[in-house]
Amino acid sequence: MSTKLLDRHTAIVSAPLLAKLADILSRDKFAVTNSQSALFISSLVHMSKIVPDTLEYKVVLEDPDDDVVLNTAYNGSAEYIVAGDRHLSDFL
Repeated sequence: MSTKLLDRHTAIVSAPLLAKLADILSRDKFAVTNSQSALFISSLVHMSKIVPDTLEYKVVLEDPDDDVVLNTAYNGSAEYIVAGDRHLSDFL
């Protein structure tokens, strides 16, 4: 994993967000093996700030599973959110 981006920024993750990432990476369209996914997630964990996994706010009415992204960002005082999800685009 390239660390150039993480030299200037800190990734913020939570257990539910990592579980969501693992689920997404397991989809056929990504052609990622379980071992590749596990290695990527492990590397991400070691280079990230881990925040509590509280899901206090429910704001993405169209897809409540996306609340984990906003809650993780809030709990970690994130300055930016990087997401390709169309439901989150209204908040970014």
